[in-house]
Amino acid sequence: MHPMRRVLSRLLLVGLSLGGLFGAHYLAFMFAAPHVHDRSELLAATGHGSWIPVAIAIVTSIALAFLRGSGYGWSQLALLQIAGFVVLEAVERIGSHGGLDRLLGEPVFYLGLALQLGVSLLATLLVRVARNVARLLARGLAFPRPRTPLLIRRTISNVRRVASIGTEAWNLRGPPLPLAN
Repeated sequence: MHPMRRVLSRLLLVGLSLGGLFGAHYLAFMFAAPHVHDRSELLAATGHGSWIPVAIAIVTSIALAFLRGSGYGWSQLALLQIAGFVVLEAVERIGSHGGLDRLLGEPVFYLGLALQLGVSLLATLLVRVARNVARLLARGLAFPRPRTPLLIRRTISNVRRVASIGTEAWNLRGPPLPLAN
């Protein structure tokens, strides 16, 4: 794979993983606390007030994407999202002076992990559908090679056949000369 294409592929992977990471993170807390007041209390109690954990999660996702092999699929996307989510939640808990043991006891953490898997699967499916649609459009927009009409092809074939008749006799080489005694 061309180096520039590899970089673009990995940047797409980073973008998808970060979008999925924060989308699933948002959904996890929406499902865990549907009411705005309850959700804001839950977010404040779990250290969701600083941008430092977000920055660390972004750096983690970028680093993991560039350490992974080329290409991307569901497993790579899920790995990046889950790793980013775990790092994000761990740093948020440490920042709120709560322990990591508290993190493992929260149902919203496990809900978030499950949502990371689901969102990564959905993103992978959407990328595949978009890629297939783009291929179909490219194939449909490509100019077809003009075909020569059948009558002209047969005429050209007949002319070639007629032109080749008798050319064996009109060869520049003749029969072998007799040997001189």
